[in-house]
Amino acid sequence: MIYKTALTGAKLKSQDLISMLAPFERGIFFFYPDIDSTKRVNYDNQVKELAASNEFKGAKVIGIPFIEAKTDAANVLLDTYIITGIQCMIYTKNDKDLIRAIKMNSEIIIDQKNLPPFFSRIDVNKEELCVKENRIIFFEKIINEFLSPQLTRDENIDLLIINQNLMLEKITSQSAQIEKLKSEITDLKKELEKQINSGNKKQ
Repeated sequence: MIYKTALTGAKLKSQDLISMLAPFERGIFFFYPDIDSTKRVNYDNQVKELAASNEFKGAKVIGIPFIEAKTDAANVLLDTYIITGIQCMIYTKNDKDLIRAIKMNSEIIIDQKNLPPFFSRIDVNKEELCVKENRIIFFEKIINEFLSPQLTRDENIDLLIINQNLMLEKITSQSAQIEKLKSEITDLKKELEKQINSGNKKQ
């Protein structure tokens, strides 16, 4: 999905961006300067290509073009973070898979400084690795790994153990609730029997 409005000197609220992700809880936002029509179309197409990937079934990728100003004060802000150049922001409340994907791709760095909660910025660690014109599509590999982790055998075993422990905790919690309900039902039966017996004695 392409966010159609080109922004200039605007302040974006992180909550407004998050609301665009519904019904999903993860998303990738690409900010890119609207320099000229040719470059704009190129960036739009890269975002569309990523959005069409099967990996994005559980998330959204959104492109936001903007007019880049000459001074920081006049530029677009994400809450208090200044947006300049091509920026890739990833939103997730659980960044475990993102951190894992970063570790597997040494050419990519992650930064959360001055960003809103649950937002991370990813970038190349050396400019010569990828020209800016292809920067958006360059992130496809790490984004795919973030959204659909290719777990190793040991990681799958660890995940299985975690899920089993969570299931046991859930069963234990449900068992406690069932026992509480049984106790409440027993007390209710006793109270009803007491009221019935009391009524019979009055007769």
